[in-house]
Amino acid sequence: MSKKPESRDEMIKRLTERFRKLLEEKTPEEPGTLAEIEEISQDVGEQIKHEIEESFCGRHGSGYVGPKMACGCGGIAEFKGYYRKRLVSLSCEHVLRRAYYYCSACGGGFAPIDGKLGIDSLCTSIAVRTRVARLAAWIPFERLSKELEVLFDLDLSKNTCERIAEAVGHQVASENRSREAVVLSGNAIAPRVSPNRLYIGIDGTGAVSYTHLRAHETVLDLVCRLLLEKKNKK
Repeated sequence: MSKKPESRDEMIKRLTERFRKLLEEKTPEEPGTLAEIEEISQDVGEQIKHEIEESFCGRHGSGYVGPKMACGCGGIAEFKGYYRKRLVSLSCEHVLRRAYYYCSACGGGFAPIDGKLGIDSLCTSIAVRTRVARLAAWIPFERLSKELEVLFDLDLSKNTCERIAEAVGHQVASENRSREAVVLSGNAIAPRVSPNRLYIGIDGTGAVSYTHLRAHETVLDLVCRLLLEKKNKK
């Protein structure tokens, strides 16, 4: 039987007592040098962040909701057991015990707690995925894995970084297509303020600028007009 998660008040009381003991252990009699203060701050801070995150996640429990539950496809998913999964965030890395359900109608499986926590199939947080995606645009995946360890103390393999970057890239592309569809439909809201100069990227290799913009122009209208004016000058 799954252990009942502690209440909010129980968690706060336990963490408060734990942090007081931790500070009593780590705080020296004399303030020390900046380097010593920094080391203690980082050590205490890392332990506090780790315990807070584990405690908050623990309040969700395992995600078990019963022997059966509704699946997104409209079918009924059955509980198959508990599976452990590594969870990676900027605060810490720990193992999550997740209730797993399988739907025979669509052939898919899922862990309900993943949706509550907002984690992906690789069990990383949004903050971790954001940093991976930003760095992936500038450096190779193999170097990216090493830089994440140095900068954020994150242990992610080259392949994991690549999968995260690809997933984020697909999501960004999908959002861009949605915005483009709105512009093409003619339903895009015109900006209230016209900038003095607008820079437009060209396949990520360069940029052109255009002044004397009209306040009602959308990006698509502007690009089309620029191309038309260029053609007429030839």
